[in-house]
Amino acid sequence: MSAEIVYFDTFRKVIDQNNKFYLRFPAAEAIAVKVVNHIMSSQDGGRIVTPMGNYLTPASFQLLGFSYLGSSHGFEHMWHMLESAFEPDGRLSFAFLKSFDCMLAFDTNPLYALLHESIYCQGSSDGSRWAAQRVRDEHFHDVFDAEASAASGGRVMFTGEMIFPHFFDDIAELRRVKDTADLIAQESKWSILYPSVSSLEDNSVPLVASATYYEDMFVSFGLAEDTLRRLPNVRKYVTSEYLHDGIRENGAAIFEKLHGLIDGSQLLR
Repeated sequence: MSAEIVYFDTFRKVIDQNNKFYLRFPAAEAIAVKVVNHIMSSQDGGRIVTPMGNYLTPASFQLLGFSYLGSSHGFEHMWHMLESAFEPDGRLSFAFLKSFDCMLAFDTNPLYALLHESIYCQGSSDGSRWAAQRVRDEHFHDVFDAEASAASGGRVMFTGEMIFPHFFDDIAELRRVKDTADLIAQESKWSILYPSVSSLEDNSVPLVASATYYEDMFVSFGLAEDTLRRLPNVRKYVTSEYLHDGIRENGAAIFEKLHGLIDGSQLLR
């Protein structure tokens, strides 16, 4: 699947997760709007410099969704961060700004940001060309336009596992590799990373057990199911009990389930 197909599907799941978050914490809507409007009214051109030198902008504020919307207990962590966003005098709190800095993992894992989109460049002739940004602009611009939403008192939507060009301006440690990131995004000479569909269909492994999370925000359930349909001898464990970090949340139970599908102790349904 191309990067564009993957991002189109996952953007829709991110919207679902936003709606569920606001349903659980309705007071967060007004706080998110207040944060974005506060940033836009700042004296530093629509950005606030954090303790670690990152830029808190409307776009980077939306990164809270990357860390929290798709993980277990993420909604609660996100709410706790938002409810402590402001000091009594109306300034953004130091605790909030520090939490924002600590939330960002790209400064210690720059290759994640640099190479994320390239995993979809399966012998591509035109490169990724900032696929997530293009899909966002072409199909979801109004939904994820934080400035316009906040200005109208609408719902500020947070983003998911997508890498956008603004990361390399807003995140201090990534600024040094901004030119490199653009070169990689424009690179077109990618080798074949994954086996062909026919190789998948010819798989001779006697039994395969898989776990698929219906509510996964990072991996499209539909695209995962399409892959599994092409794989013979597969026994599927599909669940809505876990999010993307199911192994982290309850790994022993998941592995026991998968092992049972292989040894026959878990009945097929």
